[in-house]
Order: sequence, then structure tokens, then C-alpha cells
Amino acid sequence: RLAYALGEGATARLALVDGDSGDLLADNPHGFDVSLAGDKLLLAEYEQISERGDDAVPDRWRLAAWHHGGPFADADGRERSASWGGMVAVDHALTDELGWFGRISLSRSATSLAPLALETGINLAPPAQLPGTLGFGVAWLKLDRDLAAAAGIDDADHETALEATWSIPLGETWHVQPDLQYILQPGGRAAADDARPEEHA
Repeated sequence: RLAYALGEGATARLALVDGDSGDLLADNPHGFDVSLAGDKLLLAEYEQISERGDDAVPDRWRLAAWHHGGPFADADGRERSASWGGMVAVDHALTDELGWFGRISLSRSATSLAPLALETGINLAPPAQLPGTLGFGVAWLKLDRDLAAAAGIDDADHETALEATWSIPLGETWHVQPDLQYILQPGGRAAADDARPEEHA
């Protein structure tokens, strides 16, 4: 992994990692068997951070792309040599107590079960008597119908996740962060029941 500071809050990053580290339940149970001899995953990212003052949360945006050497099978079972995608993410401070974030990611539709994902939400300071940061978000994931059908999912469409979280500091080093999620159409299946927190406690 490489990182290079470009100045004025800008950083470029590049990583080359093992694109297939094996089956965690069979030949790589501990996750340490990695090698660059096979398919490789290349990741690149550009990040820009803009300061807004000594006590203000900075604005931040990232532009990223990735390329996996493959091979991948398309919906017709034909072998494709590679897959790729990209992502844009923004964290924008609306005020000193309220921030907005958004992200969009796209990937090659012929080889990606989920070629489009959208996420947005807010982070805000809780009332004065409570510590930490509250967060509320929504994520929408579009599934490719043809690839899903090839995988045995006939009614695939999209999945939506609603999330609420609270990051609570424990001193200067540790945080505890309870998280609550409600997922509509889990796995992208239109006929699936919503996933409620009490069902997966």
C-alpha cells in the first residue's frame, strides 16, 4: 500500500492486494494465506480535506476506483476477464453540530451482482447532557436481475437499509457504538420479509 500527501489536504493512495485469498471455510480458515501469484485487486483513491477552522469539523470528499483481474462469469455463464468499479463519497459539515454524508458507487454490470449503491445520512451532536455523536442513514442497493437469476434468486430487485447509531466516547481512546438497523427486502428479494432488529437480537 502506498500513500502520498499532495499538499493542501490532498492525499493519493494506491493498494495492490490478493484478489482471491481462498475459501475461509476450507483452504484458508485463518485468512493468512495470501499471495499475489493469482488474480490481483488494484485500488486507487484520491482524498481532499478542507479545514473550516480550529474547532470545526472539516469537509472531506473521496474519489476511488478498483480493478479486479478476474475471471468472472456473466449471467449467460460466459467468462469475463475482469471487473471494475468506482466510488464518490462526500462528508460535508452543514454547521459545527450537523454534518451530511453521501456516497455513490458503480461497478461493471456484466459481472457485479450489485452494480449500483447509494448511501446518505446525517451525523449530529446529541443534546448537551449526552456525549458522542448520533448518526442516521439510509442505503439503497440495486441488484442485477440477470446475475441474481443465474444465482437462483428469481425475484431480485433492490435492498434498502435504514440505520441509527450512537458513538459514545469512553475517555480519549475508546468508543462504544450501539447500532440499530431495519432492512427492507433483505438480499434484494421482493418477497422477503423485512429484517427487524428484534428478529436478530
